[in-house]
Amino acid sequence: MSEPTRCEHIRPELALIVAALDEADPTRRAVLEHTAVCADCRALLEEGQAMLQLLDSYEHACPVHPRLKARILNSVADVPQRRRGIGWEHIALACGAALSAWLAWFDGHARTGLYPAHGPLCLLWELLGVSLVLGPVAWLKQKAVWRSPTRIALTAMSGALLGQLWLRYRCPSHDATLHVLAFHVTGVLLIALLGVAAELWPWRRSY
Repeated sequence: MSEPTRCEHIRPELALIVAALDEADPTRRAVLEHTAVCADCRALLEEGQAMLQLLDSYEHACPVHPRLKARILNSVADVPQRRRGIGWEHIALACGAALSAWLAWFDGHARTGLYPAHGPLCLLWELLGVSLVLGPVAWLKQKAVWRSPTRIALTAMSGALLGQLWLRYRCPSHDATLHVLAFHVTGVLLIALLGVAAELWPWRRSY
């Protein structure tokens, strides 16, 4: 039986460093917010705090090798920061949704039919656009994208919008209002929602 997947937001080598940070440090506060809902990371942080207490009990300080120090500093930079409020990613997602709706309004005036027979192929074209954008990101292991569900959603939506633009020329029902809304626009929005739900993807934790 395989072992259950553990959350890797806080790696074991980071726990001691985070435990040593000042209580007002934004990185420490972000980690504490995460550990409030993640038992795995909370256990790692408690181990780090116990190790820190053990180190404090020694009378003589131990020298730290420069390579170890550099590795620790680089690892701390990877600790996820929880930002509050609306960021540029949220604005970009809203703009993407507005662009998708505008394309539907621009094209869908000639007919009003739903044409469901064309719908699955339209969704496949949009998924192809997503794969063309997310594929290189996954292959290059861009941590800045994979560690942020909002950025995953934005990247996936960009690919879906490319697919929607392509459907203006490939879809035989691109001028039908209901069809464009039901399959083209809805496809873009559903793909963005799947990106937002990326926090639940177990394989994303390998990044």
